[in-house]
Amino acid sequence: MEAKTIQCRCKRMLPIPKNHTGIVKCEFCDTEMKIEGPSKNAAINEKDKIPYGIPLKCTPLDLHTYLVNALCNSPTLPVDVFDNAEVLREERYYIPAFQFSCNADADFSVRIGEQKTRPVSKGYGKSQYITNETYIDWSTRERRSKVSKDVYVSGNLNFIKYVEALYIDYCSRNFVDIEEIWEKYDPPGTQALPFDHTENKAFNEHAVPFMAHLTEEKAKEKLAEERYVDNFRMEEPSVTKDVARVHLGTYRIVYTYGGNEYYLWVTGDGDYMYNEGLPQDCTRAQTLQEMNGRLRQLQEAHKKEDDKVLWLSIITCGIYYFAAGCKDKKIARQQEQAKMQAEIDAYHALLDNVKNAFRTHNGRLRGIYEGV
Repeated sequence: MEAKTIQCRCKRMLPIPKNHTGIVKCEFCDTEMKIEGPSKNAAINEKDKIPYGIPLKCTPLDLHTYLVNALCNSPTLPVDVFDNAEVLREERYYIPAFQFSCNADADFSVRIGEQKTRPVSKGYGKSQYITNETYIDWSTRERRSKVSKDVYVSGNLNFIKYVEALYIDYCSRNFVDIEEIWEKYDPPGTQALPFDHTENKAFNEHAVPFMAHLTEEKAKEKLAEERYVDNFRMEEPSVTKDVARVHLGTYRIVYTYGGNEYYLWVTGDGDYMYNEGLPQDCTRAQTLQEMNGRLRQLQEAHKKEDDKVLWLSIITCGIYYFAAGCKDKKIARQQEQAKMQAEIDAYHALLDNVKNAFRTHNGRLRGIYEGV
């Protein structure tokens, strides 16, 4: 596939002349862009060294289904969104990226406490006696955290956050040979983007901080079973890498609602999605927040009352529990909570009924997917 357009840093898409010399000058900002995008030109392919990628394999029906699912997963979706949203276009990209196969390890120190007992002397003279005392025995431990992970960083500066959102935890192995991509998975209108990000910056500014985060998480997971932990300190991790250049097939579905544009990004194999904004019913969101807040207040107040009853019942050998009618009061509190929860469930059901009706009638959103 010969790339037909190139994206300038001013975000304008520039046509690439067939007889180009490897440089395209932007007519809007005069920036000179070196053509390094995917191409069957042997010299360019050799320079970029891109052996494989994630193909664009999703059908229009798949993408419509992903969009509907993304909308349905929002609890604050406007109830009229299925009637008034419109899908404007489906954009397809091959985003150049660095695949860093990283190994990170970092030393850390931590104080771990162990609960122990020891005999101590109490009292004086003839009233002196020995009893056991509970204490925490602290000791400093030196440990190491190791993590291995493939980290994908966009090779195009305009797509850094989208590759991070879609591919930072990508663990599928749906890569295919680059020639197969251009032969079988290159729909008309696909934009093959150029590299304009250096390997060193991509690694140091994105891959290394992410691996540092993972090593710290792994270390804290190891400490989760410890009851007493204090003074956790971790050194900067040592991160080594192998690197390959890949193309990440990516869809962007553009749709509108209420005069605003929203975007759903999807990996080429459909395994991962990222919502860049979602239609929201602010009134509905506020109502749900208030209802859930009232439920939490009831739960907290009732727990305090239950704790008070338990304590007074213990010190009065159960007399308080029966004399104060605590059983009936507890039932009343439970009924109050259940009523509040039922109101929340009913409020959710209003939107759930709209979603189910749309799906039951084989609904299609207005726009480009109406006929799929």
